[in-house]
Amino acid sequence: MYYISVVSSLFLSTIIASLTGFVGAPALVITSLSISSGILTGISAKFNFHDKTVELNQLIEKLNKLNHTIDYVVSCNGNLVQQEYDKILKEFYL
Repeated sequence: MYYISVVSSLFLSTIIASLTGFVGAPALVITSLSISSGILTGISAKFNFHDKTVELNQLIEKLNKLNHTIDYVVSCNGNLVQQEYDKILKEFYL
């Protein structure tokens, strides 16, 4: 949906640019195409922000998990058996 709205907005902008060269082009047509292009640009921006929000939430989850792991290691005074050490490293290198 994001890409469709971006391509449609660019398409409408191209049509608007070509119509402005014609003297007989009605102002209502140019105005309505401009409004449509603006709406499509807003929709594409909303999808882009939504994707970034999801990505940011995933990074926050990973950071919280890392923080909990560090707290666990500190509570053990760094005395981890090899199995625990390997498990911790495996979780963060996937």
